[in-house]
Amino acid sequence: MDTGSGGISIIFGMGSGLSGIINGTLPLYLFGKDGYGELTGRIAAIRLTVTATAPLIYALLMENLGVTPALGFMVVLGICAIRIFLFIAKLTASAGVAPT
Repeated sequence: MDTGSGGISIIFGMGSGLSGIINGTLPLYLFGKDGYGELTGRIAAIRLTVTATAPLIYALLMENLGVTPALGFMVVLGICAIRIFLFIAKLTASAGVAPT
């Protein structure tokens, strides 16, 4: 029996729960209640589109470039995502949006 999978399951569940809370509250906190429904709808549409197309795009990358270049591409994409999150954090800090 692999005991490591239990920890992964717990962390995945915690992340899933936090994701649901954050997806609902963070846009409200950052942008206010005006246009909240439209904004969260746009965010959800982008998220769902990326979630639906990512496996196909990754499979095409692996088939055409190979496994190692496809993984390298994913690493670069992850680094870009982290940089974007840091940029957004910097923008919200400079705009005076801070946790209360």
